[in-house]
This record gives sequence, C-alpha cells and structure tokens, in this order.
Amino acid sequence: MAKRKTGYRSPNGRLRQPTKAEREAAAKSKEQEAMQTVLAQPHRLGNTSQLCASAVGRFCLRMRLQPALYEAANDYAGLIRRWRSAKGVPDPEITSALGSGVGPTPEKVREWTTEILRIESAMLRSSREWFFAMRSVCIDNVDPDATSEGYAVEGLMELARLTGWIDRRDMHPFASRGENARWRIDNGGQIIAA
Repeated sequence: MAKRKTGYRSPNGRLRQPTKAEREAAAKSKEQEAMQTVLAQPHRLGNTSQLCASAVGRFCLRMRLQPALYEAANDYAGLIRRWRSAKGVPDPEITSALGSGVGPTPEKVREWTTEILRIESAMLRSSREWFFAMRSVCIDNVDPDATSEGYAVEGLMELARLTGWIDRRDMHPFASRGENARWRIDNGGQIIAA
C-alpha cells in the first residue's frame, strides 16, 4: 500500500495548497538557512561580502586596500583564465563549461598574449617578489602569509598602474588613511604597521 504524502488536508481528503503567508514563511526560512550556510564557510568568518569568495578579495578586505586594486586583480585573473582556456590549459577553478563552443579568434588570443607579456615583463622588471606575490594571490588563489603581504600590496599596486585602474600619481594603496588604518607608508616608501 502506498504511503500518503504529508501535509494539511481539506475536509474531502485532498492536500491543501499552502497559503501565501505559509509560502512566504517557507521562502524566508530557506533564505535564512542558505545565509547560515554561507556564513559558516571558514573563509568568510561571518562576513557576507562577495569579496570573501576569493583570496584577493579577502586580502583586499583585510588590508583595507582600494577597490581599484581588487578590480585590477580580477581583470588580470580573467585575462589569464581566458588565455589559458583558449590555449587548452585546464583550470581547476572552473568545474563546468558554458558557452557556444566557438572559441576566440586567433587575433584575440594574440592580443591577450601581448597584453599578458606586457604586464608580466613590466612587473618582473619592477620586482620579482612583487610579481610572484601578486600572482599567487590573483591566479593561484592563495592567501598571502605575513612575510609576503607587503610584496603582495606592492604587486597589486603595480598591476593596477599597468592596467590603468589607478594613476601613477595615486601612490597610496590603502582605502582608509585616517586613524583606523592598519598600515601606513613611511618617508622611505616602506609599509609599516600603524
């Protein structure tokens, strides 16, 4: 014998449709459950910001960096992902592929290659430490340790300058420059704790 579905029933024995208030309460409960799941993720630490989804976003939040640095890092990571995809390099971050199946044109891939080489060669000329710290945060999605934080900040600054997100005259990487700032730049250009 088949088991009856659970739920409220009308006098004739049929399942009763939920009321609008019951539907809204169920939707709100599902939303709160999803929010609790998101907030329980170890990398979020109770923060609901979308920046917490990536290492570069968490780094920018923790260090209170300018939003332009995050945007520059996102653009650079997107450029690298598109180039790798066009070249057939597997990306561990992508679990499913969507799209029309038509890849980029060879001219577009050459443009991406030229742009990547321009950025990376300029960064390597500036500082190898900056370049590798920036690349591990942006591309490898690795949170920097305390010893490489300064290099990562400088690498992100140089990346933002090279990609046009900030002007060369804007030398301050931190969004908060007042009493709340965790870091400041001394006269020699070094990052020191405030």
